[in-house]
Amino acid sequence: MLLNFDYLLIKYCVLFQFCNYMCYTGFPCFIPQHPGRPRVNFIPYIFTHGQIQLFFRTCDELIQYNRGKSCILFALPALFYLLYSTELHIGEAISIKIKMD
Repeated sequence: MLLNFDYLLIKYCVLFQFCNYMCYTGFPCFIPQHPGRPRVNFIPYIFTHGQIQLFFRTCDELIQYNRGKSCILFALPALFYLLYSTELHIGEAISIKIKMD
């Protein structure tokens, strides 16, 4: 299981405070070192305007052969437009629910 660095940092802070408390009350305890930020060698790719236009033109030209409700092809262009226009993360966009009261 991969841990998010922020989650790991929260766990470290709790453990660090507990170990400090143990030392303060007289129990010898090992205090762990602060985990450093992981080195990220990620270089983002920036699409050109032409590539973006081609991508959305291709999305608009998709043909849905399966007419069932479970076909995701109907929603994909809308999802791509939402992600591009609002800068939402994919997890945020997928978690949007429509309430019909």
